[in-house]
Amino acid sequence: MLPEPKTSKGRASRERIVESAAGLVAERGVHATSLDDVRAATGASKSQLYHYFADRDELVESAVGFRCEQALAGIGVLLGQVTTFAQLQKAGEK
Repeated sequence: MLPEPKTSKGRASRERIVESAAGLVAERGVHATSLDDVRAATGASKSQLYHYFADRDELVESAVGFRCEQALAGIGVLLGQVTTFAQLQKAGEK
C-alpha cells in the first residue's frame, strides 16, 4: 500500500478518487468497474491513479473501506450509547 499523500491537495485528490470509485462499485459492482471508469468519472489521469494506488485492487480496497467507515459511522449515530443487548433491543423498537 502506498503512503498517504502529504499535502492537503493530494489528500483531497485521493479522497475524490476513492469516493468516486466507491460510488461506481456500489452502482456497477467490483467486476464491472474499471480504472478507466474511475478516470472518466474523476477526470484523473492514469499516472495520477497510479500515484495514489499501486493497482486496481488497492483502489477497490480503499473504496470498500471508505463505504465501511461511512456505514459504521451511521450505525454509531443510530445506536448512540448502546452497550447492552437490552439497550440494543430497545433501540430497535424506535
